[in-house]
Amino acid sequence: MQRTLLFFFLSVGFLFAANAQNNLRRQIEERVEQRVGWVDSVVTSRYYRVKYDTAYIGRPEGKVTLKLRTNISGSTFRFERNDGVLSGKSRLHTQTRGTISVGASYRGISASISLNPAKLGGKSKDNEYALNVFKNRFGFDINYQDTKTMSGSATLDGIDYEMVAGSVDFRMFNVNAYYVFNGKRFSYPAAFTQSYIQKRSAGSWLIGVTYLGGRIKTIGETLEGVGTLRIREGYLSIGGGYAYNFVYKKRWLFHLSVLPTLVVGSWNDVRLDDQRTKMKTPFPHINTTTRAAINYQFNKKYFAGATLMMNNSLMGNRSVFVDYTRWYVRLIFGIRL
Repeated sequence: MQRTLLFFFLSVGFLFAANAQNNLRRQIEERVEQRVGWVDSVVTSRYYRVKYDTAYIGRPEGKVTLKLRTNISGSTFRFERNDGVLSGKSRLHTQTRGTISVGASYRGISASISLNPAKLGGKSKDNEYALNVFKNRFGFDINYQDTKTMSGSATLDGIDYEMVAGSVDFRMFNVNAYYVFNGKRFSYPAAFTQSYIQKRSAGSWLIGVTYLGGRIKTIGETLEGVGTLRIREGYLSIGGGYAYNFVYKKRWLFHLSVLPTLVVGSWNDVRLDDQRTKMKTPFPHINTTTRAAINYQFNKKYFAGATLMMNNSLMGNRSVFVDYTRWYVRLIFGIRL
C-alpha cells in the first residue's frame, strides 16, 4: 500500500513538473516570437522608409539577399627624386590579390566572410582590411594594406637594384568619404551594394575628403652599400566631382563617378639610414577616386554585376615625384529570396 501511494504521488509530481516545463517552454517561445516579430517590423519599417523620389529609386523585393563575390586587387608605387640630396627612382607593384567572399543581407543589414586561396597555400603574406559603406546621401571607404610582396626595380645614385618580393615592407592607410547632393534621385548603393534599384537615369555632384598615410621601407641589405631607405607620406585632401547612373531597358545599370581632391595638408619625409629629409609638397597635389559599375537584373530574383574602384595619388615636380595607385575589381552574382 505504501509503495502504491508513493508511486501515485511521484507520478502526479512528474506530471505537474512536465506540465510546468511545457508551459515555461511555450512562454519562452511566445516571447522569442514577439521579440523577433518586433525586430522584423522595426527593420522592415526602416528598410522601406522613403527618403527619396520613388520615380527614380526603389527597394528590391525579397527579405534576404545572398551574394557570391570574387575580388581582385593590386597596387603600384612610383617614386623619383633629384634635388641634390638624393638622386634615385623606383617602380614597384604588389602581387595581384584574389579573394572569394560569401555574403548575406536581411532588409539591408549585411554580413560577409572572405577567403584568400593563396593564404591557405602559404603563398601570400599580404594582409588587407577594408570597410565600405554606401548610402544614398553619403558613404566612405576605409582600407589598410600591409604587404611584403612588392617587387620591381630601383635606381639610386646611378646604381640599379632589383627589388624582389620580400625586400620591401609597404603599409598604407586610405580613407575616402563622399557626400551626394542629389541623394533623392541618384543612388550609389544601387550600383555597388544592390540594396536599392535605380529606376531611371540620374546623376549628382559630389564633395569628398581623402586621407592617405603610409610608408615604404627596404628590408635588410636590399640596397647593398647604401643602407635602409624609408619613404613616409601623409595627405589630407578636399574636392568635388560628379557621378552618374545610366539605366538601360530597366535591366542594365551603368555607373561612372570621378572625385578629384586637392591636398590641403601633407606630412612627408625620406630617410636614408639615419639621414632624414622632409619633402615639401609641390602644388598642385591631386588624389582621385574613380568608381565604375555594371549591373544586370535577370529578373526580380537573380542579378549579376562587376564593380571597379581606383584611388590614385599624384604629386610631383622636377625634384620630387610620387605616384601611388590602388585598385580593386569585384564580380558579383546574387539571389533575392
